[in-house]
Amino acid sequence: MYRSVRGMRDTILLIQDSSRSVFGVFNSSYYTVEDNYYGNGLSFVFKIEKKDKDVESRGQAPLQEIRGVEKYGWSGDNELFILCKSHSLAFGGGGDGGNAIRLDKNLCSGSTEKCATFSSPELSDVAEFKIYRVELWGPAPM
Repeated sequence: MYRSVRGMRDTILLIQDSSRSVFGVFNSSYYTVEDNYYGNGLSFVFKIEKKDKDVESRGQAPLQEIRGVEKYGWSGDNELFILCKSHSLAFGGGGDGGNAIRLDKNLCSGSTEKCATFSSPELSDVAEFKIYRVELWGPAPM
């Protein structure tokens, strides 16, 4: 999962799930398999406003209009920004909730919970989701 992002930082990970919710994370750190959380307060999570036609079109309608974006930056409550394990990738954690975004190693499924790191709510309409589309944008490694 991490081979294609080796040497990359300052990336935007964008996810569309099976409920057609669109959300993601700006990650300011490198992707490195670690035993502990790492990163910094420049990271943030976000969700993009969903329209009724997104559900009706089953995700096939192009985004032809500007949409609202809700951004959740670092709350200062903890420093649990990113956790890269061989079996999963997680952003945020702690508090009464859990990870803002957690993805399995195959990028097939994931979950979202209320998250103390970013003071964010669940970012999808469903807590446990199947990934419909996933994209990662960032500068080319040097």
